[in-house]
Amino acid sequence: MEQEKVEFASHAWVELAESILTDLVSTQGKQEDEFAVCEVFHNVPEHVHSEGTVAWHFHINGRSVVVGVGEVEDVDMRIVAEYTEALVAARLVYPPDALAAREPDAIQLPEYLLELHNRLAVRTA
Repeated sequence: MEQEKVEFASHAWVELAESILTDLVSTQGKQEDEFAVCEVFHNVPEHVHSEGTVAWHFHINGRSVVVGVGEVEDVDMRIVAEYTEALVAARLVYPPDALAAREPDAIQLPEYLLELHNRLAVRTA
């Protein structure tokens, strides 16, 4: 049975991301992991967010994670994109070796973040 899809960057989507990320960090995280991300999307459809811009963030510390709504500054990776462009990328499912194929000087991401992305991709409307 196909799981229910949720609107990209909506409160329900962030809640789903938090649930998946909490599971992944607690089961696959390492004590030395410390990583923070903020994603900001502009020109968001009004039915997703009435103000036109929406943001969410997370901070991984070992085997715990804090997820929130809104912009934060003190992060390792900040992504700012137009909603429609980000939506296309959000729905893509990447192969398991996608992180290994990144440029050598790219920020090193915990491997389970690819699984977070892929699990969200199949649920993103």
